[in-house]
This record gives sequence, structure tokens and C-alpha cells, in this order.
Amino acid sequence: MINVFLVIKELIILSRLIEVQLNADWVSRHITKEIESNYSLKKSLYEWLNKQNLDLNRIKEIYQTAMINGHVEQKFFRFSDWFYSYSMIEHEVDVIG
Repeated sequence: MINVFLVIKELIILSRLIEVQLNADWVSRHITKEIESNYSLKKSLYEWLNKQNLDLNRIKEIYQTAMINGHVEQKFFRFSDWFYSYSMIEHEVDVIG
């Protein structure tokens, strides 16, 4: 029997995906645009990067790798959605590990 809640969750996730291009120039422009239009994201991102001892170029590479490995029909999460999820996973690993 199909779990209705899992189907609904998948539909919600798929509805939040955006069309992406799997190249570094597009990724860089996309991230820059989101950062510049969202002060809260910018603040959270740079605080997290500082704690992780990473720079913006490295997180762009990580996001691009995630897109390449996880896109569905050229669709993937907006950077902000992906970042908040990714940073929470990394935080849990730091706390547990």
C-alpha cells in the first residue's frame, strides 16, 4: 500500500525545485543572486562559513556537486533551501562526531 504522507511529502519537495544548469558559471550567479537578495541567508551563510573555515567558492563547489549528483530532470533545490538543510546536517555531524 502506498504511504500517502510520503507521496505528499515528495510532491511538496518536487514543487520547490527550480530549473538548474549544471555548470559553474550558472551556480556562481545563482548563489550570488540569492545571497544579495536575502540578508538573513547572507548573514547565516557567512557565519557558518567562518565556523567551518570555508570560503564562498568552496560552498559553491559543494552545491554544484550536490546538484550534479541529485538533480531530477534538471531541477534541484534553490541554494537557500539546500544550504539551510546542508548546514543543519553538518552541524549534527559536528555535535555527534
